[in-house]
Amino acid sequence: MTLTQQFDFSDHAGALTLSYWTWYDIETDYDYVYLLSSLDGENWQIITTPSGTAHDPSGNSYGWAYNGQTRGWIQETVDISQLAGQEVYLRFEYITDAAVNGEGFLLDDVEISEIGYQTDFETDEGVGKRLGLFASKTCFRKPIA
Repeated sequence: MTLTQQFDFSDHAGALTLSYWTWYDIETDYDYVYLLSSLDGENWQIITTPSGTAHDPSGNSYGWAYNGQTRGWIQETVDISQLAGQEVYLRFEYITDAAVNGEGFLLDDVEISEIGYQTDFETDEGVGKRLGLFASKTCFRKPIA
């Protein structure tokens, strides 16, 4: 699963910071979530995140990624200054298998303050349309065994 957004940093020459809140429960040592960048939408580079890891005992990881559990929401701040002066794609990519499934990867309040970008996903209709999602007033509950 991926969440991809194109950004135009071509008029920005200084520091750039991507910040967001995340919560995840991902199968430890087998499933991974990556933050990636691309100039052309085809060739992707992994971006190092503060709470990610290069630990890969199973040999399944492509590189630095989120893995395991956060046990609550955490805020991440990622320096993306190397992307200044360019049009780029940023992507969160979740690689999983059918063996063991955790609760997944949640993302909220994404911001790049230097260019005035922010989304809280609840009020940004553009994000939902890009993902093929829709707003629902129905509450869905999942029983916990």
